[in-house]
Amino acid sequence: MNVFFQKNASSSLTLSVDSTNFAELDVEKENLKRLCKTTSFPHNGLFKGHPVIVSANWLEIITKMGVTKILSLEPNNQQRKKQIDLIKTTNLQLVSAIHPTALILPYAQIDDGVWINSGCIVGYKAEIRSGVFLNTGVNIDHHNVLQECCQVDPGVVTAGNVVLGECCHIHTGAVLINRIQIGANSIVGAGAVVLKDIQENCTAVGVPAKIIKENNIFNMNYTQPNPTQPNPTQRQCHDITSLYDGKVFSKIICFVGKDIFYSASVITVLLAKQKNVVAIVGETADLVWTEISAGLKNNIIPVIRKRRFWEDSEFNTLYFSNALGVNCGYDYIIPELVLSSLPIINIHPAALPLNRGCHHSFWGIIDKTPFGATLHWMTKELDQGPIISQITFCDDGFISAGEIQEKSNQLCIELLAEHIDSILDGESISKSQSLGTYHSKKEIIAASTLCSNKTVSVDYLFDLCRAVNNKKNGFIIEKDGRKFLIKIEKMVELL
Repeated sequence: MNVFFQKNASSSLTLSVDSTNFAELDVEKENLKRLCKTTSFPHNGLFKGHPVIVSANWLEIITKMGVTKILSLEPNNQQRKKQIDLIKTTNLQLVSAIHPTALILPYAQIDDGVWINSGCIVGYKAEIRSGVFLNTGVNIDHHNVLQECCQVDPGVVTAGNVVLGECCHIHTGAVLINRIQIGANSIVGAGAVVLKDIQENCTAVGVPAKIIKENNIFNMNYTQPNPTQPNPTQRQCHDITSLYDGKVFSKIICFVGKDIFYSASVITVLLAKQKNVVAIVGETADLVWTEISAGLKNNIIPVIRKRRFWEDSEFNTLYFSNALGVNCGYDYIIPELVLSSLPIINIHPAALPLNRGCHHSFWGIIDKTPFGATLHWMTKELDQGPIISQITFCDDGFISAGEIQEKSNQLCIELLAEHIDSILDGESISKSQSLGTYHSKKEIIAASTLCSNKTVSVDYLFDLCRAVNNKKNGFIIEKDGRKFLIKIEKMVELL
């Protein structure tokens, strides 16, 4: 969260609630990387001579400092809405930031608390509500209404009488014809041409724009911390990291899943680094052991095939003490009771906090989000534990989901090999996650079903083929009430 606020007309302050330790940056080295030499990093608690505040209780702090004016620059639309709602309950005044090159036509109504970047045009009698972001070169035509906290990316053009719902996001270069309505929390993809209304909580892409996803999931339960009370989420993360970071472990328990080769590769890396692996747990544990035992002469690692291993009192006594769990694809949710006694790291083949849950390669292609691998502590919340380290990479527009999965798995193994020593020695440093995205198994069916009475672009069909080209998956075509599964066995570029 980043907030810019003013104390009076002649002084300003910058506030950031990011937990990054700016004092650890090599400021001179980082500044040399920047083409614009007039900008700088926060250093020693200051940014351009003004204080940087790293606290969940930012509202209480700035109130004590005598700040009276504030502009929220929180990038997450839903969080920004919550922030602004909170600010409106105080005596703070929302202010706007409008670039001098922006053109505001007569009778346009612009509420306080908006951000309008360079080259924007706001048309005759357009209405811009609090918390709206208009990025570079956006053209908002006459009689448009942009509800609170929607975000419009560079180069977007809207014709007359368009309504953008609360917290919706219009990506770069999209075009909306006249009298279009976009529902709250909906997303329009980059370069899309929108010819008809899009209901709330949907994602639409393509030319013409088609809905590819319904019921967008956002953490709508986000609440701004009470200024007089600690943020319970941040407190929980702090407790986790203080418990796990800094703790020394003497042995490792590996939790394995259906991907035998991947699980075996993880354990092989640990053994190659001479780590004390004392148990392999999971319904495929014996198959994983068979995969790796041929190359071992003296090591004999106990195999535990029980699904609910935590109900075994002998296991608890023998293995929980001073052990670190390594999750490499375990097929079941491990209960909080176990996690409170046995710290477990998860090597997750996705760029958390994006694409938590299932089928991360599929959703990375469809949602056009980064791929990668994340090493994090496990908590009772699925894929939401503090992150120890991460590697990300981007979609080249051609790679298949299967290839993405293989690359992400390899990066997971590299991450573990790089950091396991520091984790066991109590030298790991983790950072709590921000809000992200989550996908359930049920969502993939809706996203991979094409109806014969609808048209899709070749680009979207190509992306869908890439997205299902993994583990003999496929997509569905629905025609005349019948459904047909189309499997993509191979995608080969013709040279």
